[in-house]
Amino acid sequence: MYGKAGLIITPQRTLKEQNVFAVLKQLGFTSDLYAMQSEMWFYSNTMADNISYREQIGAEPRNRGKTVDDMLLIDEMQNSLARNPDGKHLIILHTKGSHFNYTQRYPRSYAQWKPECIGVDSGCTKAQMINSYDNSVTYVDHFITSVFEKLRDKKSDCVLRSRSRRVD
Repeated sequence: MYGKAGLIITPQRTLKEQNVFAVLKQLGFTSDLYAMQSEMWFYSNTMADNISYREQIGAEPRNRGKTVDDMLLIDEMQNSLARNPDGKHLIILHTKGSHFNYTQRYPRSYAQWKPECIGVDSGCTKAQMINSYDNSVTYVDHFITSVFEKLRDKKSDCVLRSRSRRVD
């Protein structure tokens, strides 16, 4: 993992520096982190008050039978808001987003561009890869819109951080 100016972040370095969760906790904030990625090694070092990741969220009884994708984070966010109605609360939603395998990142109803890349990328054309990527971006847009809609009537600040990746 790389930090500012390309410096390699080591466990020793991160233990010496306060992260955003530690600073906000000192300021009286509580924090919840919900992630559709399974990087427990990273999340466990955040010092968030509550951490739930993909496998936990998908295994919740309320989510049985549902597709395990980014949209499950919407309910997690709403539950977090209900448990913490008085402000000074940070919610992080870490989506799977448009990571490969793109076709697995959106439901069939979002397959607007076809033909798609179904399966392994080595058997797909460049056009199929692009179509699948574009479909996944459309679903990410739907997710972001849903977050904003749920927060519209709340007295809250919302920050969107996106990390672009090069797509071949």
